Amino acid sequence: MNHLINEPTPPYLVISNHTWSDDDAFEMAYGFGNYYYNSNFYYFNKYLLNNIVCDENGNFFKIINIERNRNLIRSIFRFLPNVYKCKIKYERIAPIYNLSEFKNYFISKLNEVEETELIKKWKRQIRERTSFKEILNI
Repeated sequence: MNHLINEPTPPYLVISNHTWSDDDAFEMAYGFGNYYYNSNFYYFNKYLLNNIVCDENGNFFKIINIERNRNLIRSIFRFLPNVYKCKIKYERIAPIYNLSEFKNYFISKLNEVEETELIKKWKRQIRERTSFKEILNI
């Protein structure tokens, strides 16, 4: 395991026991960057902190903290979208799923949301993919 990698390569999936039928959990499950763009830490604390993420390389990380923004200008204008920016802190951990188990986890989470044609297609595509990167870049 390469310990020099200390943050996931986006996109990544948050692995948690929150049900995806909760719209907020569904929206917070897919990560596209290593920053949190909100001055309200409610969602960070509820849906991200202490959860595991799997990145496109199959690496697993635990979200351990957030580095709060100390920039005065960003703090003053934090009410504007994407201005307040905090770095998410991770700890690299041993893999908890192999590719097959990861596919099963992802599909089981999709089973928690309303079954639409898009969800059916997404599940089919996950089953067909042969790498973490292919799955997370659908």
